[in-house]
Amino acid sequence: MSIRETAEKLNISTHTLKNWLKRENHGLEEFSFDREKHRLTKMANKKNSSEQILSKEMLSCKSNIDALSLLLENLNQLKLDTPHTLFIFSLLFLKKKGFLTERNQIVKKNNSLCFFENSFPRKHRVLEQAVEEYYQTLSPFPEENAWPAILNNSSILSDILLKEADLPGLVYQALRLEGNKIRQGAYYTPAKVIRQMLQSYKNLPSGGVFLDPCCGSGMFLCTFATLTNHPEDVYGMDSDPLAVYLARINLYIRFPSISGLSHIREADSLSSSSWNLREPSVIATNPPWGAHYSQSKKKDLRMQYEPIRSGESFSLFISKSIKEIPEGCKASFLLPESILYVKAHEDIRRKILNEAPPVKIVFHGPIFQGVYTSVIQMEIVKGGKQRKTEIRFNSNEGKTLIKEKQSLKRYDYNKFCCFNIHCSNRDREILDQIYRGQSSLPEKGSQWILGTVTGDNNYFLRETPEKGTIPILSGKELHPFYADPPRLYIRTDAGTWQQTRGAKDYGPDKIIYSFIGCKPSFVIDRKGLITLNSANCLIPPENQSLEALTAWYNSDLFRFLWQKQFHSLKLLKNHLESLPVPQWDDLQKQELLSLVKKGEKRQDIKPEINRIVYDFFQISPKDRTYVSTENRF
Repeated sequence: MSIRETAEKLNISTHTLKNWLKRENHGLEEFSFDREKHRLTKMANKKNSSEQILSKEMLSCKSNIDALSLLLENLNQLKLDTPHTLFIFSLLFLKKKGFLTERNQIVKKNNSLCFFENSFPRKHRVLEQAVEEYYQTLSPFPEENAWPAILNNSSILSDILLKEADLPGLVYQALRLEGNKIRQGAYYTPAKVIRQMLQSYKNLPSGGVFLDPCCGSGMFLCTFATLTNHPEDVYGMDSDPLAVYLARINLYIRFPSISGLSHIREADSLSSSSWNLREPSVIATNPPWGAHYSQSKKKDLRMQYEPIRSGESFSLFISKSIKEIPEGCKASFLLPESILYVKAHEDIRRKILNEAPPVKIVFHGPIFQGVYTSVIQMEIVKGGKQRKTEIRFNSNEGKTLIKEKQSLKRYDYNKFCCFNIHCSNRDREILDQIYRGQSSLPEKGSQWILGTVTGDNNYFLRETPEKGTIPILSGKELHPFYADPPRLYIRTDAGTWQQTRGAKDYGPDKIIYSFIGCKPSFVIDRKGLITLNSANCLIPPENQSLEALTAWYNSDLFRFLWQKQFHSLKLLKNHLESLPVPQWDDLQKQELLSLVKKGEKRQDIKPEINRIVYDFFQISPKDRTYVSTENRF
């Protein structure tokens, strides 16, 4: 394999692979794929994780975790792959639900499986066809005569599990390796979140179309069909045949009189030429997030969705939905919060504003097990003319805590077209006060130095000084205006670090800042220290005062401004470049210089710095208290 193919198979960048080869001092022909794959599973590379994680957020009742664990333990003892294990489970599930009889004999006729001869009542012929169709896609089972043992052991599937809204989806998610779910961006949505998303669609008239273009186990389809009692109006697509099989089962057990299930089908909805939607139509889905595509697939998608430069899977699904849905119809998406703020997603935000502006954005917070990203629901209307969007912040129980209308024009004016929903209308008034003040964007000509990435901290870093090591500063040692002594030392005699700048670039008279977390700290470095990748460096032009910049960046008002504009846990270079800097006069600069030097000696100068900043921007006493309160979190 080439370097690009090897890196793709390992789910790492070509840059990382080249650094590994350089450090090991050998070529690709000597590279051990199995060894490095094993190494990655032990590192923080979640795309290669071989863990199986229970999706507890999908449980209707958290006390069912033990019963689910017992079921999974028995299924794993079959030692079959996921498609075959899921098929066995589906028979057990349907039998327990009363859709199969108690016959014990499995018969094969003309390479077709007859599950317990005549076991499907004639009225369930639609279900039998769906099960038979999926069975035909499977390779032969190794020991078919071992099936009845588990199928007759009803105790492994507890009755209380049958009350779960999506037991098939729960089992499938638990059987899949975590790395596989991450690569495909496939996390199924909790039932309570789906119900909240679809409540407003319950009055859609019969004969319309409800589509989930990446339907997973079908819970969006089932919830809509239950709300409207129109199962014949739901349509689903998914590229995963196992998911399609489960979606068909889930819909059928709720609506056993349905005439067919072919409207839930296996398909790559992104590559489909048309979704054939008619009025009235609704699209609602939880599209894949950060799905990993092959190089050939990426190339095809770039050609088909040229304006979406990021190539992000959820952006592609939104773009396709906007194209396919009729004018005046709505689409609702469950998305990571990053779509609102991250610079790379500016392309899809502008497309949404221009072609299908949002009528509602709901903040849910983190809802997926093992995924710390907060989640939002965005509802858009194609060709909408509204000037404002409704913003809601919901509790874990689905109760609306905050609700207000925000101007869509303000999003258009924001840097990178950020949908900064966390900036309330009151917050916006304070931000406007800052922008009206005597300030400007940072001067051009600044140098930015990223912290060092070793590629292997265990190999390069030491907790005590040794021969061939030098001190290295990390974000943990940084506080506003001062830093603790470095607690780590980095080897300079052990090969090449993965990412670094020359030692001369880390010279004295620069600002070092911690950029991870909602409370960054800025320190003036006068010693020429090297930093680890949790701390970055800024060298402003010579005519800019290090002390004045450090004072502004450590102030409560700056942190308030940054959080309300970007709501990020990382202070990025493009954030600092796009946020204003006060234009202090000489007297103010001199006062700040004197204060910062005291701060470097660990004196508490924060109250005085805040006072000077508030006075400069003419922030009222009431708003000062408000900013201080907001900055506690």
